[in-house]
Amino acid sequence: MSHTLFLAAVAILCSFASEAGGAEIADGRLVINGAGGAAYAITGHNDLQGSSLEGNPADNFRNVEFNLTLAAKISPRITIATQLFFDEIGAPEAGVDWTFVELRLANWLKVRAGKVKLPLGISNEFEAVGTLRPFYSLPDTVYGPTTISTESYYGAGLTGELFAGPGWTLDYDLYGGQTTVTTLEPYFRLTVPLVPGTVIALDKDNVRGLFGGRLIVGTPIDGLSLRVSGYRGALDDATMVAAMLSVEYAGDRWLVRAEVFRAAEATMNHGGYLEVARYLTSQIQVAAQVQGMRSHAPGVPDGSSLLWHASASLGLNYWFSPGMVVKAAVSELQGNRLAFPRLLDDALLSGSLSKSTPLFTLGTQFSF
Repeated sequence: MSHTLFLAAVAILCSFASEAGGAEIADGRLVINGAGGAAYAITGHNDLQGSSLEGNPADNFRNVEFNLTLAAKISPRITIATQLFFDEIGAPEAGVDWTFVELRLANWLKVRAGKVKLPLGISNEFEAVGTLRPFYSLPDTVYGPTTISTESYYGAGLTGELFAGPGWTLDYDLYGGQTTVTTLEPYFRLTVPLVPGTVIALDKDNVRGLFGGRLIVGTPIDGLSLRVSGYRGALDDATMVAAMLSVEYAGDRWLVRAEVFRAAEATMNHGGYLEVARYLTSQIQVAAQVQGMRSHAPGVPDGSSLLWHASASLGLNYWFSPGMVVKAAVSELQGNRLAFPRLLDDALLSGSLSKSTPLFTLGTQFSF
């Protein structure tokens, strides 16, 4: 699909974005949902390569995506679910985020098998739905190419509600299998001879023997929940362990989210974010976010700016409906863990690497 046709399809689908709940076919046995968006991003000094947003000093309109989710209930206890994606975030790509079968034995026991969405933190399972968050993209320190999040895993898992009492609830996920994590590790350029013209690319590592889980605690305070999640797996030359703590308050006017993580393999990464948003009216929302991240790697000087990231963002959103929003945000990024020149070796050799990266984003997102 060409870039122009893709944007046309997005525009057509946006016109249906106010239709909440998706489309139901065959007496509700097949449910179709969709989500997507398009954004403009421009940076100063450095390039930003995130999970759902890329920006550079020359500006970038190539941030478009569309996701289609299908759920087919083939019997009262069996559901088949899949999510397809089509995006052009830097380069065109299409594929399957996840596809699995779910067998519901009881409220406390549902079995999933296939390519299953990874239950991690607050937002990992809903990364494709931009109308569930106040900024265009999720915080990259947690959900970006930082060796912790990935869309799905191959294997099997259990999920359900263990307890639902007066004011308190307890839900769980438990899973095992294998997955692939995508990482951006610019600091390793300091451990090899620098070569002018070298372009830093994403690395993909296979994680075998994956085992993980998540607990979600609902509290008597309406909208307040706590989560703890993590996993363990084996890389080719190391054991990978990741853990995350999450707090969320989602009220009528206020949205507050905070998550911190720690991940260790050959390198060690830790960081997190705090995000606050408030509706001033039913359509106008303001938001603020701070992020921070630190890495430690063998052979890399611990004071290098390539090992850390800090940022602050302010956002202003206009909601046409719960299913369609226009978002604008300004950010100031410090450090080069997530933002650096495309030709990093050239900047290191010339001593021109800047630690500061201003960012402006303007985009629209929809869901149905």
